Order: sequence, then structure tokens, then C-alpha cells
Amino acid sequence: MFDGSGSNSSNGLYVHRMRATGGGELWHHIIPGGDSLVEFAADRNIENPEGVFIVYEVNNAHIRRIMSDDSCETWINAGYVSQNGKSPSIAAGGDGYVYITYQDTSNYKIGILRYTNNWSSPSIHSAIIDSSSDGIYTPTVA
Repeated sequence: MFDGSGSNSSNGLYVHRMRATGGGELWHHIIPGGDSLVEFAADRNIENPEGVFIVYEVNNAHIRRIMSDDSCETWINAGYVSQNGKSPSIAAGGDGYVYITYQDTSNYKIGILRYTNNWSSPSIHSAIIDSSSDGIYTPTVA
């Protein structure tokens, strides 16, 4: 992954991938510029269905998610996680679940979102796991 913010007119987030043999090299512009990319996290699921997952924060405190199921050639199911968040973390877990945590900047709560990596229609569940963090914690998930 490469954060191209500020490097040129095509800023945003890029992925560089290649096969172990050195073939199939590809640079792909995942997240366009426009909103300034603040922070991102990525993980992959090696179980069926396999995939790469990214969660990212932009400068207006929006947390977004996106995924790829074809070796990072195309990116699908982009969506909002929170409109008031920072410090996103992501982990692809067993049984096809993906977990995202973040600091809610509107009320200083720690939020977690769990969704299935069903490519066509992810089932999403969210919860607040700490309502008294007062902005002092940076969440992470493994």
C-alpha cells in the first residue's frame, strides 16, 4: 500500500502487487484524491472467500471501507463506517467476518463494526464498546 497524498495531482491510496514469480505486476489507484487521506489500515482473509480489506480515514473525520476479491485488480463494496471517526483498525477474522474499530469523534466512544465478507450484500452489525473513553484511546482489533 502507498499513500500518495500530497505527492502529485493523483493523490490517494495505491496498491502495488505482483506474483511471487515477479510477474503480474500492477499499480492500482484504489482511493482517489479529493478528500485528503489521513490514515488507513489493511488486512486480508486467507480463508474462503479470500479477500483484501481496507479501512481509511479522510480529513473530514469520515471512516470508509472497501474490499477486493480478485488480487487487488478491482475494488468493491465501498461504504461508510462512520461520519465522525478517527484511528481506524481492521482485521479479517474466521468464518468470513471482518472487524473494524475506530474512535468516534462526536462523543468519544469506541465503535466496532462487524460484517460478513459476502461480496454481494455484506451483513453489517455495529456497536459501541466503550462509552467513556473521553478521546484518550486509539482502538485496534486483531
